[in-house]
Amino acid sequence: LKNLQYKGYRQLCDAVTAQLVPDKKDYVVLDLGAGTGLCGGYLRKFAGSLAGADVSPAMLQQASGLRDSDGKQTYDVLQNADIRELLPTLSPASCQVVIAAAVFNYVGDLAGIFDGAAKILQPVGIFAFSTDIALRDVDYH
Repeated sequence: LKNLQYKGYRQLCDAVTAQLVPDKKDYVVLDLGAGTGLCGGYLRKFAGSLAGADVSPAMLQQASGLRDSDGKQTYDVLQNADIRELLPTLSPASCQVVIAAAVFNYVGDLAGIFDGAAKILQPVGIFAFSTDIALRDVDYH
């Protein structure tokens, strides 16, 4: 990451946290495509509950080792799951923040993801995501 100078996750987290009430520390947050947990470190201080999901066990293993400055594990729950299959299983209006940094390029058709996020978000929830620019035309239908 240092060589890539990847900062997209940080910009996304900054945009999300700018919308949150600064003194509120009990948001229910879901990190889709959590990977190694880059977003988790930024969102933990606002989250009463922070869950992450990713298809890669190796990435989740790295995320499971993250701790905050007090030594508390960053993520409360990490689930090895395809987010397309996970979202339909979650309870309606169960999250206040859903974030997805640099994962949608690996998913394909996003209709189910957007429907799932809309279902699990509370009425004034935040759904934030980043994508990369496609280098070629791809038809996922």
